[in-house]
Formats: sequence, structure tokens, C-alpha cells
Amino acid sequence: MNACPMGEDFKIADPEDDLDTRVNEMKILNEKVLSNIENAQKRQQKSYRNRKRKLMSTISPGDEVLISQDFNIKQRKDTLADRHKGPFTVDSISKKGVASVVKDNGTRCCINVSRLRPFYRLENHGAVPCVSLQDHEYGTPDEATDHPYAFSGEKWEKDLGPLQEKLLKYVLDKSLPAAELIVKDDNICLTREDLWSLGLNQCMESTIGNACFKIIREAAQKHGKDVYIADMYVVPTWKTMNVDPLSSLPNNLCSKDAILFPAWSMQQNQLDHYLLCVLLVVEREIIFLDSVLPGGFGDDSYKTIFRHIAGQIDPRPWTEKTGRSFDHFPQQTSGNYCGILILIYALCICTNTPFIFTENDVPLIRQWWCILLMERFQIEGHGQRFAFWTDKASRLLQGTLQPLFRVSRSITSDIPPHVQTMVNRTAQEKKLVDFAVQDHGVRQHLLGVLCGKEPSKWLSRIQKGSSLRVPVYLDSEEEQDSLFFYLQDVLKSAPVEFHIEDQVQFILDVLFPECITQAMSTLQGIYLFIYLFIYLFIYLFIYLFIY
Repeated sequence: MNACPMGEDFKIADPEDDLDTRVNEMKILNEKVLSNIENAQKRQQKSYRNRKRKLMSTISPGDEVLISQDFNIKQRKDTLADRHKGPFTVDSISKKGVASVVKDNGTRCCINVSRLRPFYRLENHGAVPCVSLQDHEYGTPDEATDHPYAFSGEKWEKDLGPLQEKLLKYVLDKSLPAAELIVKDDNICLTREDLWSLGLNQCMESTIGNACFKIIREAAQKHGKDVYIADMYVVPTWKTMNVDPLSSLPNNLCSKDAILFPAWSMQQNQLDHYLLCVLLVVEREIIFLDSVLPGGFGDDSYKTIFRHIAGQIDPRPWTEKTGRSFDHFPQQTSGNYCGILILIYALCICTNTPFIFTENDVPLIRQWWCILLMERFQIEGHGQRFAFWTDKASRLLQGTLQPLFRVSRSITSDIPPHVQTMVNRTAQEKKLVDFAVQDHGVRQHLLGVLCGKEPSKWLSRIQKGSSLRVPVYLDSEEEQDSLFFYLQDVLKSAPVEFHIEDQVQFILDVLFPECITQAMSTLQGIYLFIYLFIYLFIYLFIYLFIY
């Protein structure tokens, strides 16, 4: 008796028909995969070109610019140091995005526009009568000196302790997960990525800016001042959403000593920028502070809004002041630290302290703010893990205390799988790019392709007019940029034996895959033809076995 009963319709399949069906399915699958690769490559190339060529519309011949550091050269100096040189004058810009820059000694150099940053030179206005904020005596000088958060040069210039330095380095380490939780105190939640925007040479995020303003409000209370500071996310809605600002403000503004409005300005054909407006209610003074325009205020829409609020608080006339109304007003001549400056402006005003800092102090001020946040706030349920005087801080640095990570609506001590995958992927890509840039064999292979001495299937494909785009393999935009600039220099240094119509497309479709595959094969000790041989051998074995 058959243990496997079969119906009347049971048929034995023909092996040849079954094999043909599988081959057709594989062909359809391959076509679908190639289509997906082509669509993804087009989107990736479009995104990269948009980022690369966006700067070409903001920089014109005759403009003064700053030159950022070369991504191909490893920087061994302090990571908080200035990464720009200049200003220099742009002589011309090619259609390919290469700018001819005239340096101070008269020499010219060709720089890709992606390494240029606009430089804004401040006009030299005539002398203006200066008024110091020390006229508004809300506290005594002794209080300003003794207060732990009061601003003075000695505060940020004071050397950090060994454990403080280690904690700061741990928090600002770019190789560690960005989602690690540093602060979770009431409505304040800060991750390592937020601290990067404050402590590194980046534009400050509004989330961490609000946390810093909370410290400023506490400093003002120590000086006997009742101040109100608007939320940095709320202020921009007054201009973009046409809402009544008074609806989001408390009803007791007239009883405040000072009202602060940190404003993020976004205007067409202008760079985004942080501004600060301060209303001194008792004196009926409006102070407009713009780190780039000491004698003005770079957003007329905000100025109208703040004047309207002042008129609602007190309908009598108000006196308007700018940065030039102070004896010494620190200005911003370059960089992206306008957010740091408005924090210090606000702290000085709230603690009756003169502006005794300069833009050269910004790297130290960034560190100082990070230390304040780490030592002031805690992680709910886990205490002050980053305060240097706690035992948890030492254990965290020793690796005996597990870090916490911010995930959706929960706190966990386990690294989320997607975070760990992202970290591993980024580390592998960095290792691959570093090897490709430094390995002499990879460079010789690329030069051989450009000189026609080495065969390249990607070069043959693009010369035949193929529209197929090759994935760049790298997910990290930082590593993409680093490898792109390296390949661009290789292309410039090689005597190319053929015409290149679009340099960007040629680098992405030819040099990128050539460089990556050559580096991968060298790293793993297996040449590309071995991969192909193994693949063909396995495919042939399966085919013969099925047949």
C-alpha cells in the first residue's frame, strides 16, 4: 500500500520544463533587480549632484570665500579648531564646479566649489555712542562672579580635570552611536548627536539650544531677575505660519524683567542664521542682536513681530538698540557658530556681565556648554551619569556601566539592532575608503584604467552609451564625499586617453566601482576573477546536479 496517496491528476513533471521555468524566473528576477539598481542609482546620483551644485548658485566670481579643509588629508590637530582658511577672492567658476581662487600672495589655485564657503565682510561704520548693559543693575558684581553658571573668561578658560576631559571626549566621539542618551530630565532629552551640534564645529540644534537657555534662566534667577525665554521651535512659527505670537506667550509678560526671543531666520537667497531679540520691560528697550550685522538685524519680518509684541506689553514708545550699542560686541566673521553666540549674548545680559569674549574663544565655549549640560542635568531613573564627581561617570568610562540609548518611547541599556548595524556599516565603509585612498596598488590600477593600460568593463559600458547606473556601494555621505574628492584628484593627475563629457558621472559610474572593487579584492586577498570563477563553478555544479 502506498503511504503517499496520489489523486487521479497526479503527473510526473518533466525535468527540462521545470528547469526552463526556473531559468525564466531567474531572468525576470535579474531584470527586476537591474531595474531597481538603475532607479536607485539615478536617485542617488541626483541627490549627490544637487548637494554638490547647490553651492554654485550661491558663489559668483568676485565673491570672497573661505576654503574648507581637504577631506583627503587627515587632520591631526584639535577637532574643535577652525577648518577654514581665508578669505580669498573667486576669479572664475567653470561649468563643472571648479573655482579659480586668488590667494593673498597673488597665486591662483583651482578648488572644487564644495570646499568653498561664503565670507561676509562687515562694513566699517563710524563710531556710535556705546551703552553698556551694566546700566541695568539687577544684581551685584559679586553675585555674577560667585554664580556657578555666570559667564566670565575664567569659567571656560579654566583647565578641565582629567575625568572631565575623558567624559567630554566620550560624549563628542563621532565613532560612538549617535543615539546614546546623555540627558533625560523633565522635558529635556539630549542624545550624543545633539551634543555634537553644540560641542563640535557644527550648527547648533534647537533641542540642545533650549536646554542651554534653561541654564541661562536659572542663572538669571540667581541674580534676582525674572526672565522669560521663548521656545526655539515656537518662534519660527510666528513668521512661517502667520500665527499670533501672543497666543503662545504667557499673560504676565509685563511683570518680567526681560523677555528673550531666540529666532532661527530662513530667508530666500540668504544663509540660515540665528538671531536674538531681548525686551527689557522696565526700561522699555528692544535689543536686536545679530552676530553678523552688529549695527542691524538681518530679518525685517522678525523685527516687525518683536516690535508688535513690545507694543502689546507696553504701548508707550520703546528705545531700540543693536550690537553697536555696547562697548565691545563680539562679531561673527566666519563659521557656523551663530547659535553659540546668541547663547553667550543671552547669558551676559541675564547676569549683567560685559561681553568679554571673542570669536577665537568659541571652541572653548562650546566645550564649556557641554560640561554645564552634562553636570547640570541627569537621566531620569539613572542619576547623573556624566557628572565628573559621580562614581557612575568613572564606571561608564571603564566600560563596566552600560550606556543608554534613546529609542521610540522607551529607554534601554541594550544597543538597538538597527543602531548597531548602522555603526558597523559606517565603520566598514570608513575602513574601506581609508584603505582605497592610501593603497598604492589601487591608485596604480585607477591610473592604468585612465591611461588605457588596464581593461574596465564599466569604462567600456559608458563608452558604448549605456544608461545603466552603477551603485556607489557607500551609504555614508561623508565617505562618499571623501572618496569622490580623492578620485577627482586622481582624474586630474592622470593623462586621460579619451574624452570625458561629464566628470561627475564618469567618477560615479567608472572610477567609483573600479576603486571599490579593487580595494575590496585586495583587502580580502582574493582577486576579482576568483570571485567569478567560484560563482561559475557553483552555478555549473547546481545545473548539472538538477539535470
